[in-house]
Amino acid sequence: MFDSTSWFGYNNPDLVTWKEKVSLVQDKVQNFTKRRITLHGKVIVVNTFITPILWYPGTVIVLSDWASVRLQRIIFEFIWGKGKPHLVKRNILFNPPSCGGLGLVHLPAKLRYLLLKGVIAAFENPSLPFACFVRYWGGFLFRSYWPDSFSNNRPKASNPTVVYSQISDSLGRIKGVGGPTILHHVAASTLYPFLLRSLLHATGSPVSIGSRAAMPPEIWQSACCHLFDSRHKDLAWRIAHGVLVTNHFRLSRWSLGNGQCPRRFCRYPETLIHLFLKCPSVGLVWEWFHTFVVRVTGCTQWVLCHKFVLYGLSSPVCLAWLRDVLLLVSATIRSCVWRSRCRLVFEGDETSAESMLASVKNEIRTRMEADFTRLPFAVFGRRWRRPVVYYRDGVPRMKFT
Repeated sequence: MFDSTSWFGYNNPDLVTWKEKVSLVQDKVQNFTKRRITLHGKVIVVNTFITPILWYPGTVIVLSDWASVRLQRIIFEFIWGKGKPHLVKRNILFNPPSCGGLGLVHLPAKLRYLLLKGVIAAFENPSLPFACFVRYWGGFLFRSYWPDSFSNNRPKASNPTVVYSQISDSLGRIKGVGGPTILHHVAASTLYPFLLRSLLHATGSPVSIGSRAAMPPEIWQSACCHLFDSRHKDLAWRIAHGVLVTNHFRLSRWSLGNGQCPRRFCRYPETLIHLFLKCPSVGLVWEWFHTFVVRVTGCTQWVLCHKFVLYGLSSPVCLAWLRDVLLLVSATIRSCVWRSRCRLVFEGDETSAESMLASVKNEIRTRMEADFTRLPFAVFGRRWRRPVVYYRDGVPRMKFT
């Protein structure tokens, strides 16, 4: 608080508050940096444990430009690694998973939304204690959005504070991207997407960026299959965006290496199709998978192709639950192939095709047994059914060919 001559409390509260929060966020991030977390896991950490630190001061104090830049730098260094290249543009991560993003919260848009939320509550509920202050400071600014908020018979501020000026700017941005112009009985939560879109457009970057984000929605639905764990989702997301760091990617993006497959006696370019489907070292695994698909679906005419292997498209004709199981099995194969490739590159340990197949079967069996242990029987029965599993003495088992 302040009078005409001095502050009551510490000077410059905006600067002090955001300095404290930036330092606190930095310390919080440092605690999680020591852990091995996937991209999806890191976004969950940011949205759940890091950014909520800022919500309370963000409801009453405008986020400073320097604090916004610093906080976003801290967050993206945590997601990609300090000093490491960002494999996709920042704004892609703000998209929901169904649109090719990771659902990362956009700090400036979220904090603007929190400021606006209080104003909406004041106009929707005039009996609230702070409603009279909102009408005094913002009545003139907000008269076009709440027509009854302004009257010459009511006191009004001629020089609004920074907070109310930013709220007015946010309302103008929402209107500029096709948002509601009259905010009577409008839920505040519906305004966040408009704020996000307006701020991304202001930087010259729309919400959906590049050809990858414009790919068929079925690709992103497959990459977010509800049976996937975080490792499967992370690998599927990188493959769908074409940013998995293979030798061919290193050569084409950064002009590093020769781009060849690291497998013994294989000198083809290590593209995604070659790594996961065409390389001779993975042929046995996919032959088994094709046999498994034919056995459980009865679809003898189905042909395995790179669209299914990489993106989950062109799946066999079958029920939805069975398609999800097949996506899980194929994601497990991709995960095993990628891990064996990384062991070869970084440790010099080459995995045989037979060992890789045994590892795939063991992971699928372990996942099924874990679901049987932790899920109610009715839920398990909807997820794992015959002919994928059979029961012996009341215990589900998987019979692999």
